[in-house]
Amino acid sequence: MTSGYARRRRCARARSAFVSKRAILNSILDGIGEGVIVVDALGRTLLFNSEAQRVLGAQARDVPPEQWASAYGVYLADGRTLVPPAENPLVRAMHGVRKVEMEGIIKSGGVSEARVAIVATPLRNDNGEVTGAIALLRDVTQKRSLEQLLVHSQKMEAVGQLAGGRRARLQQPFGRDRGQR
Repeated sequence: MTSGYARRRRCARARSAFVSKRAILNSILDGIGEGVIVVDALGRTLLFNSEAQRVLGAQARDVPPEQWASAYGVYLADGRTLVPPAENPLVRAMHGVRKVEMEGIIKSGGVSEARVAIVATPLRNDNGEVTGAIALLRDVTQKRSLEQLLVHSQKMEAVGQLAGGRRARLQQPFGRDRGQR
């Protein structure tokens, strides 16, 4: 009986340690500030952190990889074309492409339109076989807006300098040239 009791205690301790480590991992994944999505080799979602939910405006959905773009509203940078499966970073990583980066537009009913940078890489076992993929999502909407404002500001400054130079030339007295003749 003591061996059964000892086994149950070891299992309880192991379960407690697992739950504790899982809580720490979830805390880290939720605190890093980037959306994290992990899928297995068949495209089933294994992990979908809270930032991924915020960025995509949706909970994890049980849909095949070919339908991810329509399920989450992921569009190419043009904002009109759904990301085709062949260009989807997570799908490409699932097929072994080493590092896939793209910027897209998220249009979801839950949040306003967002520009998102996506980086995906395959997950491999000790034998090098692809066992899934991980994608990191970063909302770059504000960054891109600030970049556009900066470019606009620089253009306006250049126009102002151009106009200022012309104004200075126009303000020079015409008589100076005539009086020297």
